[in-house]
Amino acid sequence: MSSDDQANLIASSVARALGAGFVISRAHDQTYSDHSLVNYQVHFGIDVLINPEALTAVELAKSIRNPGRVAVENFARGQIEAQLLQIDKSSRFCGVPLRNLSIPRDVRFGFYRRGDAEDVPTADTILEAGDVVTVFGAPNELVELRGKLDPGSIGKQSKVVIFGGGETAIALIKLLNSRG
Repeated sequence: MSSDDQANLIASSVARALGAGFVISRAHDQTYSDHSLVNYQVHFGIDVLINPEALTAVELAKSIRNPGRVAVENFARGQIEAQLLQIDKSSRFCGVPLRNLSIPRDVRFGFYRRGDAEDVPTADTILEAGDVVTVFGAPNELVELRGKLDPGSIGKQSKVVIFGGGETAIALIKLLNSRG
């Protein structure tokens, strides 16, 4: 893995031709991750193509979009997120069974922690203030849900200034722009 994308792609192709069982390559330019014209990963026999700038941008975007969140993980190229959210005492969801809650259609509760106890919720689980829940869904639906679980978070906006125009900045702008 050098700083030269073309050299990395050629070295990966040679490694595959020489019989490497698993090939990982690094590419800084996001063009190599765009499969709309050429799938460089398949063409050069690369199993994993890493773009450190894009990975950095994803982590920065998570922090900007979810300030104060316990944890956020992305799946399906950012189309699905898993978030740990804490139930605020002002939430209308407190004291109501999950089956009676108005939540976005494609959001799922996967796990909850109450004090030292942890469990998988059922339709009859009743959320309490202070519970930490793991939820899965599209990022925009989780923003809506976060407003219901923590009403104090509604309307809070972040102002972001990005200095520089490198690959990380470009990737971050694309990620933040796609979320409004």
